[in-house]
Amino acid sequence: MTTISKTQNSHLTDTTLQPFLSPYFSPIDYLNNALPKHQSTTSLSNTASQTQTHISTLAAQTSRLSTTLTTLTDDILRASSRLAYEVELLRGEALSLADSLSSRGDLNEHILSFVPDGLDTSLSPTDAPSSPTSPTRRRQSTQPSSPARTRPRAPSQSQLPPEKQEPPALPQLRTLLHVRVQLQSVIRIFNLALSFPMPPSLLTTTTSNIISVNPPNAGPDAEAKGQAALSRLKQDVLDLLADTEGRGGGVERARARIEELRDVCVIWKGTSEERARAKWVDGLEAMVKEEVRKREEWRRRGQVGAVDGMEGRREGSAVKGLADPGEVLRSGTPGFLRRLRDEIYME
Repeated sequence: MTTISKTQNSHLTDTTLQPFLSPYFSPIDYLNNALPKHQSTTSLSNTASQTQTHISTLAAQTSRLSTTLTTLTDDILRASSRLAYEVELLRGEALSLADSLSSRGDLNEHILSFVPDGLDTSLSPTDAPSSPTSPTRRRQSTQPSSPARTRPRAPSQSQLPPEKQEPPALPQLRTLLHVRVQLQSVIRIFNLALSFPMPPSLLTTTTSNIISVNPPNAGPDAEAKGQAALSRLKQDVLDLLADTEGRGGGVERARARIEELRDVCVIWKGTSEERARAKWVDGLEAMVKEEVRKREEWRRRGQVGAVDGMEGRREGSAVKGLADPGEVLRSGTPGFLRRLRDEIYME
């Protein structure tokens, strides 16, 4: 039996709101249980009075929750500038760490001092040991192993001589390398997010009539910057689709670019900008699909036109070869008489 865990929220402790928190909430069942049943002995005025009281209670709860939601939303929007500052601070620290770990960084000489001659890759294990309970292992254990086919196991680090053992700092360096790759991925995503602003005109469609949200005041040039950024991203996708660099695979690279933009939209998940950004990315994807469809149609038309042209040329040559016999005789008569006269003079 599945148990449903209820989230403890101080704003939802009222007993009036408990039926609305159930995942199996049904408006019809709620109204049938909350409103008094109609009977012949009950007057309609009493039923209307109880119904009005219940509606007033629900209206008061709705007003209270709307005010609470408005306050929380304003707090989130006020904290957005703080979050942007912390993101920029993290980006600067990530860039500094990546530069320090690079080949031209300050730590490169210290890293090379651990393994001056490099690692001996011939001693690294290449095959992972199989599970002792696997069927393959059990079949191998029942058969006698041939000495010629037995592969010598690679010695562990503790069995290697001291000069062949890995320094203890190498696992930490591998961890740092993994951290560097992850930081570079985060930096790339946030750089793409910073170059993907939305103009305020596209965000006005996400307002609601239940709560009133006071968004941060946008600058006078926010609309122009947002439109310019969207135009630049759209032009990048069109350039990839047109394959202006001649690298090939323009459609695949354009689709990959759209997937990157869709992954970046996860940063705004749960905010008022999520729907507008997802809608814009969907429109960009639809544009690419329409362009691909037009290219396929043009390609099919070009192939059909080429086949029709070849058939027309064949028919023209055939018609040209089948000329009128009378024309052939008329055109060939002077030459025939001239050859006959030359033969007579020669004899």
